[in-house]
Amino acid sequence: NKMGGKLAYKIYNPKDNTYETDESIVKRVTEDLNTSRRLIYEYTGTYPDMICFPFGNYNKRLVELSKKCGYKYFITTAIGYNKYNSKSKYVLRIRSGDSNLTSEKLFKNIVYCANDIKPNSTNNKK
Repeated sequence: NKMGGKLAYKIYNPKDNTYETDESIVKRVTEDLNTSRRLIYEYTGTYPDMICFPFGNYNKRLVELSKKCGYKYFITTAIGYNKYNSKSKYVLRIRSGDSNLTSEKLFKNIVYCANDIKPNSTNNKK
């Protein structure tokens, strides 16, 4: 995705045909994360502890920088759900905002997540 991944990956500068350095990406991302936490605090009175990665793009460095900035949980685009007693810092989800997603497909995805079965499975039991 050409629009996504600016937090997770180095930005390319076509004017001089270079990518940003490791130091500059750490500085840029840290400033972005801290600014977003501060702005949310200013509007809500609460610092967020969750981040939803833009376009679902993330990598180990982004997770580590996010932790250093105060984020504890990371919303992904991985399909599924987290069980109540899950210790995972990664939040799975059931996507419903896709314009190509039919109500039947959404229903199958919900059933899949709720029952831990594959969406195309004919066996509805575990």
